[in-house]
Amino acid sequence: MKAIKDRLDDRLKGDKQRQMKWRNKQKEQGKKTIAAQISSEAQDILTEEKERTGETNSQLVERLILSIPALRATKGVTGKEQQEVEDEDDILRDEDGNIVPRHEWDF
Repeated sequence: MKAIKDRLDDRLKGDKQRQMKWRNKQKEQGKKTIAAQISSEAQDILTEEKERTGETNSQLVERLILSIPALRATKGVTGKEQQEVEDEDDILRDEDGNIVPRHEWDF
């Protein structure tokens, strides 16, 4: 029994070391860790997008965040002006003027 416990302890130490090495490598590349709580709807969309693109959560979040300036630029909105049109950003309409649900937005 002690041998099994010792092997598990060794495995945990190895896992922790690998994880620490990976985190340090990411930090050296200038990356930061973030945490977020998201809704079930957002999780469903994230899962669909991961399956569609083959990207990881990190890759998707980074790509989407980096696309924000381009989206603002297409609206001609930057900085504080973004707050003024926040309500408009929550509504997307199709060619016929019908409201498109957020989960169907495709940028």
